[in-house]
Amino acid sequence: MPYCTIVEFEWDQTFDRERFAAVVGQAGDDAPPPAGRLSHITGIDDTGARMIEVWQSSGDAKAHADQSAPFLPMITFRLPDHRRCRIRAGVLLPPGWAA
Repeated sequence: MPYCTIVEFEWDQTFDRERFAAVVGQAGDDAPPPAGRLSHITGIDDTGARMIEVWQSSGDAKAHADQSAPFLPMITFRLPDHRRCRIRAGVLLPPGWAA
């Protein structure tokens, strides 16, 4: 079943728009997408950034998070707010909602 992750970053003294752009830029535009990722959307405004990703399965999302974990200590920022959602019949549903 497809799986969606939403990560929100709020700007503060240690992590602002420029720092976010530098960190995201380190991944490189030429890098292939992680296995199982179907879609990736990033939105940035004056208060922070949001990243929405749709995965083929929750296992694919977890595998990417596990592979990324060793790199997080190299980045100085407050941990983002993590939310998880399910997708059924093309509709994004928050946890606990029935289709």
